[in-house]
Amino acid sequence: MRCEHKACVSPATEGSTLCAYHEKQKPPTPTPTPAVALTRDEDVLAIAISDIPAARANEVSLNLLKTIKALGPDKALKVRLRKFSKPSLLSTQRYALVEGLRIGLRYVGEWAYIWKLTAEQIKAAEVKAERLAGARSKKSRRPAHQV
Repeated sequence: MRCEHKACVSPATEGSTLCAYHEKQKPPTPTPTPAVALTRDEDVLAIAISDIPAARANEVSLNLLKTIKALGPDKALKVRLRKFSKPSLLSTQRYALVEGLRIGLRYVGEWAYIWKLTAEQIKAAEVKAERLAGARSKKSRRPAHQV
C-alpha cells in the first residue's frame, strides 16, 4: 500500500496509511481539554441565558415604564423635561412597544405628558400611519420636477 500523503510514492508503514517520513511530519494529536469546571467560589457561576441583562438598557426609561404600567386607565404622568430628557422618554416609548404596550407622549413647554393609549387611540394611530405610508409611497412614485 502506498503513502496517502499527496503524491508520495513511498510504501506505507505497517499499521498506518503514511510512510515513515510523513509519519514523523504528522502533527501530534491534540489532547482534549476538559470542560471548564465550576469552582466553589463566587467568581464563576452558571446562569440561564434568559438571565443575561440587555445591552445598554436605559434604567431611567425602565423605571418610568414600570410607573406607567402601574397607572390607571384614565391617568397620565406629567414629567419635567429637566428631569427626564427627550431621548429617555422616547426610549421608554420603545421599551413599552417591545412589551406590547402602546403609550402616548406629548411635549408642552418644559413638561412632557405620558399615558397609556386606549384601544380607540391605537386604532386612530394605525389609520394615521397607513394614511402617511400611502402618501409617502405616492410621493416616491411621482416623477421628479424637470427644469
